[in-house]
Amino acid sequence: LETKQRIYYVAARKSSSSDNMGQPQSHLKINSTVLVKKLMELGMMPRKTYRDDPFPVVPDNMASHFVRGVLDGDGTICVGENSACTVGFIGSVKFMGGVRDSLVRLAKVSHKELQLKKGKTAEYATVCWTAVEDLRKLLGFLYPDGCGFYLERKYTRLANWLTFARFPRQVWDSFEEEAV
Repeated sequence: LETKQRIYYVAARKSSSSDNMGQPQSHLKINSTVLVKKLMELGMMPRKTYRDDPFPVVPDNMASHFVRGVLDGDGTICVGENSACTVGFIGSVKFMGGVRDSLVRLAKVSHKELQLKKGKTAEYATVCWTAVEDLRKLLGFLYPDGCGFYLERKYTRLANWLTFARFPRQVWDSFEEEAV
């Protein structure tokens, strides 16, 4: 980017806010108008929370990588107290519709309706899968052999759940702890 502007790393911290579910966070604050303009020229737009951008055209052979990045950034793989596993995404309405449609078409998961939510400043949507067959299809689509970069903790949680789902939650937790 040809800038001498310093980028400061704010150490990960625990948050009590429900939107972060107590996970560590990192924050980046950019105060350089030159750097912001250069990032915008590269396609990074500010304040995505307040926009309803459509899902971009992504070639089929790159879709698993793109959607995996969306999952890593704006998605969740969680196991509830009842031992049920959910793979979910959250974002703008149009974008989540594109995520869902891509996964239905390419990963062959069940079609799910978007769950529309009202935020403080904008409407957003979630889309989630919980059926074991859908979760197997998502694992295979999002994490094919030699898939490249991904958040290992999300992959491990889904892969372990699909392997150990028949066990009660307490036993499953011990498998997840050993895997880390």
